[in-house]
This record gives sequence, C-alpha cells and structure tokens, in this order.
Amino acid sequence: MWYTARAVTPRWRLAAALAGALPFAGSAAQTRPARIDSSAPVVPGMFGSVSSVIERADGSLLIHDVRDRRVLIVPRDRGSPATVILDATERTAFAYHSRAGNLIAARGDSALFIDPDALAGVVIDAHDRVAGAFALPPRLVPCLLGGAVGMPAVDAADRVVCRQPPAVTNIGGTDTAGPLWRIADSAALVAFDLRTRRIDTVTFLRTVRTRFVTAPDDRCQTLYTVPLINPLPIVDEWAMLRDGTIAVVRGEDYHVDWYQSGGAPMTSPPLRSSPRFPSDSSKVAFVDSTRQALLRIR
Repeated sequence: MWYTARAVTPRWRLAAALAGALPFAGSAAQTRPARIDSSAPVVPGMFGSVSSVIERADGSLLIHDVRDRRVLIVPRDRGSPATVILDATERTAFAYHSRAGNLIAARGDSALFIDPDALAGVVIDAHDRVAGAFALPPRLVPCLLGGAVGMPAVDAADRVVCRQPPAVTNIGGTDTAGPLWRIADSAALVAFDLRTRRIDTVTFLRTVRTRFVTAPDDRCQTLYTVPLINPLPIVDEWAMLRDGTIAVVRGEDYHVDWYQSGGAPMTSPPLRSSPRFPSDSSKVAFVDSTRQALLRIR
C-alpha cells in the first residue's frame, strides 16, 4: 500500500502521510511516495501494557500495547509470530508517536487508531492493512482517547461517538483567597462523521458536579485547592449496541433514551423501584468512609 508524504524527518512521517492521504488536504507542495511496511514480526507474549484488545471473526486479536507504543496483530494460532502494524521505531514508515493513542473497534473487523500528536487517525481494515486516514478537530481529540470520559464507539453511520469532558469555569477571580473552580454538571455526547468532518451533538449527559475551593491550612500559612465531592452523585451513562444504537441510561429515574442515526430519539419507561432514603447516621458513616478512602490514595 502506498501513501503520499512530504520529505520530512521519520518522527513526523506519520503526520505527513496522513495529510497527503486526506482528500481535503489541498497541499500544492511537491510530494513523494512513501512505502508503509506492516510486516515486522515480534515475539508473541511480549507486551508492555495492553490497553485494548479487539477480537476478529477469524479468532485473531488486534492489540494496542500502550507502554511500548505499538499496535499489532496476534493470529489465532498463538504459536505464530505477531505482526506489528504501528510502532514507535523507525523500522516502519508508519510510526507510533510519543504520546499514547487509542484503538477503537469499528464496523466488522476494522478498527480506528487515534494519534493525538498528528491530530489524525487511521483506519485498519479487516486484512490488517492501513486502509485510510482522516484528520481530527483538535477539540475532539481528548474525548477520543478514552480514559475518564469513557471509550468511544462507532455507530451504524460510521460516526465516532464519544463523550466530551465537562466545561470548567473560574467563578472566584484571582483575589487573595485564590481562584474558585467549578466543573459543569453535564457533558455533551457527540458524533463525528469521518467523511464530512461534521460534529453533531447527540444529547447531554449528567455528570459528577465538582467544585474546587482554595482554603488555608490550620496555621494560615499555605493555601490548598481542594475539591468538594458529592459521594452519592446522580449521573447518566451511555453505551453502544451491536446495531449501532446509542443507549443512554438516565440516573434520575433509571429510564433509557435510545438514539439512532437519522432517526428520532425514543424513550423507555422508567424502571419500577421503591426509593430508599438514607438515615442521618448512614450519611455520616458514608461521608467518613469516603474521606478515609480519599486520604489513603493521596
């Protein structure tokens, strides 16, 4: 497979190859072909830190080794050598950059790899080849990397769905008491179309509302910024079904909202349940145990 890349250093060869492969790149600079080699073998079982695994229909595994900065295929026959698709060395023209990326399962046996350094991603097809590339809006990259905002998914319209981080605002200024920070209690669930680069807001999710305050220590000598944490928050969660439908579970009354690409949202009735209200003593005990747990991890 061949892509077009500018004459650059090996470290930035990935970004240049992506830019040349995109139909909307529009660069008039002279280009040269760059060969993408995906046949470098590795010893099976030698992984640094596996962050995601995608099982193929033929039994092979697409593995993202986040510590060693590589994406590789392990065949169904575990005695056979694995094959590196992306790595952090110069032995492959299509290199994994210094920042950790993310591997997302797509339709069929294909997958998407998100590269935050290049602000771009690549499509790995069912034949273990890099079949295409696409640019990413900078503001969308944080939610495509997974982590605290959850793992992205691909819907039936080949849109990448992810939850954006909630907004953070300064509500206290910069006086002697220090700034006061507040994290919004909702976040947008968005869908990014790889073909048109359009970002649609699917819905908003209720998230944990956290407020940061700055207070002095017991001797009034040092200021500390500490969060005010609600130990029993009411939040929403989402998941992608096999057919590409987005299901959002609302924590307020445990009903489910269903979102399909191109269709009107649907709502299921709330789950029947009897509310249980904690007593004052149980609230105190829960707050104390939460405080002790936070102190242990600091």
